[in-house]
Amino acid sequence: MHLQPGESDQPSWTGGKPMIDNKRHSARIHFSDRESTIFEFPCLSTAIILSFRDDDPAEDEKLVGTVTKSKLDEMGLWPTYRDCFKTATGVEWGLLVHGEFENLFEGDPIMEIDRSVLTDTPTLCDAYDDFFSSNTEKEGIRD
Repeated sequence: MHLQPGESDQPSWTGGKPMIDNKRHSARIHFSDRESTIFEFPCLSTAIILSFRDDDPAEDEKLVGTVTKSKLDEMGLWPTYRDCFKTATGVEWGLLVHGEFENLFEGDPIMEIDRSVLTDTPTLCDAYDDFFSSNTEKEGIRD
């Protein structure tokens, strides 16, 4: 998957410019029903955690950082933002280098999203910790 600049100055959900190079952690999310997508690491956690929910949050509840449910609704992203991550099956961590996603770890492992085990924030955080501690970062990847 090679990223290219978008053809629009609109926000990303309407065809804006994707991340081309990112020295910070990025994540490639794999799905059961469509192609994978790339997110910045902090956004990944929020998206996956939100997908564990089936309730109807209060309008003023902050769901994505400081963004409330009502703001997501105004942008036309509620409940789509929550629901579109329910089919996530795995996550890779890495960096974007010249538009190409590069897995951060030796062997290019993918952390499985097993919804029978990962059900909330604490279980996802534990899975992240286990994954990061059991894999070795590729030498020189951050150079």
